[in-house]
Amino acid sequence: MNKESIQKYPFENCSLRPYIKSQEINQHRVDGDMGDVVNLNQFRKKQGRKKAEELARNNRVRFGRTSQQKKQEKDQIQRGKTTLDQKKLSPTHDEDETTPPKN
Repeated sequence: MNKESIQKYPFENCSLRPYIKSQEINQHRVDGDMGDVVNLNQFRKKQGRKKAEELARNNRVRFGRTSQQKKQEKDQIQRGKTTLDQKKLSPTHDEDETTPPKN
């Protein structure tokens, strides 16, 4: 045996040898090319939350109005109804009596 192998593997003839070797392999995997372990359910949930947040943001832009804008629209509709009611011709009393009764 050379000097490096003695320092590297002091328990060469011992039963701990496979354990030490597996630790070296695992250390290489941690440091090396392996990706992170990801819980797929958490990934799907996070992805769904991002899509929902984006959709909500788009809807706020499309449909969102301030309370002042809503009040102005409501007032405008009310003014239009009032103007229309003022321009209606009310039926005279005689016309009400001549209409046939409904069966």
